[in-house]
Amino acid sequence: MKTAAKVIALLIVIIVGANIYRVVSTKMKENKVAEKADQFLNDATGLSNVNRYIEIRDKADSFNFPTIKKGISMYYIDHGRYPASMDELESGGVVPSDAARDRFGNKYSLKYEEKTVILSSAGKDKIKGTADDVEYRLPLD
Repeated sequence: MKTAAKVIALLIVIIVGANIYRVVSTKMKENKVAEKADQFLNDATGLSNVNRYIEIRDKADSFNFPTIKKGISMYYIDHGRYPASMDELESGGVVPSDAARDRFGNKYSLKYEEKTVILSSAGKDKIKGTADDVEYRLPLD
């Protein structure tokens, strides 16, 4: 009798386990199909490329930071002081014109606090003092 109960319990566990496996594997297959469909739509519409472009565009300003920092350091070595404006860096040929501007085409303003240069610009609307103004803090070594 005890053996029969054990066999029945084992069969129940096997049947329940098989059903759980069937349900889980079906859900996993459905998820994979949905992921593939999403990927297909992204590829077909170019949405993934658009998102990547936006991500890179939003970081574009930071691409010029090493050039600006190097230019400020070189200017300091040559003149014994930090440049008062980007115009001084540009006119000295230390920083190219495109690096002296944000991604919207506005020239950066320079301000210094201790060992940090603060680059700021008017942002997308090209009007200083509005919510979209851009500001970056770069530590000077």
